[in-house]
Amino acid sequence: MNKNLAFFVSWVAMITLLDLAALAETAKATHNIKPIESLWYLSIPRVTSDGDAIRAKEFKEWQKAKVFDAFMLQKFPPTLSDEKDFNARANALIKEVGGRFIIATVTVGKEGWETSSNQRMAQKFATQGGHNDASKTMTQLQWLETFKGLESDTWAWVLEQPARMPTPEQAAQSASEFVRFTKAQHKRAVIWLSAEAFGQASLNKGMIEKFLMLEQRICEATRADADYFAWMDLPGASLQAGESQWRETMGHLLDKILTLTPKEKTVIQWSHSPRWPAKDVAGTEAYISTCQAKGINRFCVLAPWSGLDREPWSQFYRTLPKTGAAAAKMGVAKVQDNNQPTSADREAQMEQRMNDMIDQLGLTTDAKAKFKTTLQEQIAKMREIFQQSNGDREKARAEIAKLREATVKKLKDQGILNDEQLAKY
Repeated sequence: MNKNLAFFVSWVAMITLLDLAALAETAKATHNIKPIESLWYLSIPRVTSDGDAIRAKEFKEWQKAKVFDAFMLQKFPPTLSDEKDFNARANALIKEVGGRFIIATVTVGKEGWETSSNQRMAQKFATQGGHNDASKTMTQLQWLETFKGLESDTWAWVLEQPARMPTPEQAAQSASEFVRFTKAQHKRAVIWLSAEAFGQASLNKGMIEKFLMLEQRICEATRADADYFAWMDLPGASLQAGESQWRETMGHLLDKILTLTPKEKTVIQWSHSPRWPAKDVAGTEAYISTCQAKGINRFCVLAPWSGLDREPWSQFYRTLPKTGAAAAKMGVAKVQDNNQPTSADREAQMEQRMNDMIDQLGLTTDAKAKFKTTLQEQIAKMREIFQQSNGDREKARAEIAKLREATVKKLKDQGILNDEQLAKY
């Protein structure tokens, strides 16, 4: 294929992705989503530096789009992953990307219950290329001293996979010590907890009850001074009564969460796992609106570095409504309540893309009209294909691929792209 046609095909492919996303937004059920106050991006942790360049590129693209108002990185203690250059790498990433970063840590200490003593996690990281040193145990305060060189204004304490279940007092002491140290460094403090504590009672010989008591005590000890409380594992916990009842179950779980953490400090996490409610756009919107109905309007998405750059998520997050305060904080104009592009907006965007393509091809006046008509016919057929697919994206993509081939052939056969233009690229 000559370069001009290759360029055209790639351009049509881009149109396909954007138009499919726009059509999906129009065709799906609409939920009452109010503008959100805050959205953090939590990337899947890595224990080696081989993906730093890719991560920096992805973060920069999202920062440019002004979608997330914070990115989160996880710093592991040397007993799990001995990353001697973590601070330098993190600071370089923060400088390159810009914006706000949250540096998170699992529980660390010498009492033996902390995550830093979890040998299974250390072994897992070792299989991923990480290096650990079991002899490098330290107190939490010693560990937090290593955070002082990080160019981040927010630190997070994450209660995840402790070596054994701590007592409520042990966990509360660790969390409150973290908050005191963090605030003394003039940083924001985040406490990260699990909604699994609200599971069905009396399972696992009372472990759920003990877990709940533990988290209650943590919240009591840190509620006044911590800036935010983030809750993970809520999507899975919301399926306790079955998928058909997840909204009702989640509403009850949110009520329980709000007895522990103030709604203005509460951050709810989700991921797009195919097993959980936020697996698609409609489910994610329902997830958000369920939280907003309870007065919760801060969120965090857990996803691979490049996972959100695919449709439908790329378009979904770039058009997610934000409050005026959130938009101003990220340097963007205040959005309307629904923040969804109108049909007129989409038509204008498509018109602009066609005009840009025409300018790059250097078409004659006659060819411009034919080229534009051909693309408009293609877009109309794309809409028809999508509407007839009944939400089956794979089927729609296959049909649109055939349509794209037919359009390229028509442009060649009718001489809309002449020899001079074909040779230009």
